[in-house]
Amino acid sequence: VGLNRQIVSLWKNYTESTWKTPIVLPDSSEADLAFLVKDYVDHLEHHLKQIFTTPYDISIPKSTSEKISSENQQILQILLREGNVSVEFYQPKDKDSQQPHLQDEFYFIANGNADFDRDGSIEKVKAGDFLFVPAGEKHHFLNFSSGFSTWVVFF
Repeated sequence: VGLNRQIVSLWKNYTESTWKTPIVLPDSSEADLAFLVKDYVDHLEHHLKQIFTTPYDISIPKSTSEKISSENQQILQILLREGNVSVEFYQPKDKDSQQPHLQDEFYFIANGNADFDRDGSIEKVKAGDFLFVPAGEKHHFLNFSSGFSTWVVFF
């Protein structure tokens, strides 16, 4: 999400002549920057439709979602499970004790900020950021702010 926001902020500053900048494609044909941007957006929509084959309400449906709370006060709400894809809302409370997962996952940071430990490498994350974690990689959140939460998509 953060990367796409940065891309869009660049696009907003493009002039008409920038959009018409000629581009030589790998097959030696020519297009302009506007064509590449449209192709990028179409490709992104294609992948989102593959992940989310059934439309769903992105608000947290407390009455219909499965809510799991463990002894260390993590809150996990499973909003959608279809095939090997699940969409969850995760809010660690005292400690994030995640173990490596069997599936790849995306994190979309919803609220607050934290340090993200990716197999010993720490990066700061905040609301609006996007993370990809491949299956099997050790990771967890540290030093998260009050109210820190994230959407998680396993696939």
